[in-house]
Amino acid sequence: GILLISLSELFPPWAYFNRVTSGRRSAGYHFFTNKPEVKSRAEMFGMFPESIGAYDVMQAIEVKRDGIRILLQRLFLSLFTLALIIIFKNKLSLGWMILAALILCLGLPPFYFWLGELRFNYRLSQHLISQ
Repeated sequence: GILLISLSELFPPWAYFNRVTSGRRSAGYHFFTNKPEVKSRAEMFGMFPESIGAYDVMQAIEVKRDGIRILLQRLFLSLFTLALIIIFKNKLSLGWMILAALILCLGLPPFYFWLGELRFNYRLSQHLISQ
């Protein structure tokens, strides 16, 4: 659990943000000091089709860490690690088992939303590749 938390902090999720339309698209996971580059104009128009208008999409796009996904990852991994610590206790009573189960259940919603983000970003990338 602690290894996963460390890796998630070293390789946070990044996102492309469109300042004009408030659109957000995943830029993947990169080392925390290596900010991903903005892609070509054609790729940006493919990612932000609503961008076609009176402004330059390249001026409106910025790359920054994806705070929502970072929060979901931290929440899930913290709860998951806590539950594992409780489960691997030497003498696990019924009360500790129930507590570990409750903590795991609390960690499921952030995990579910994080998976939803990954699925959406995967489908979007497949759509862009097929164009």
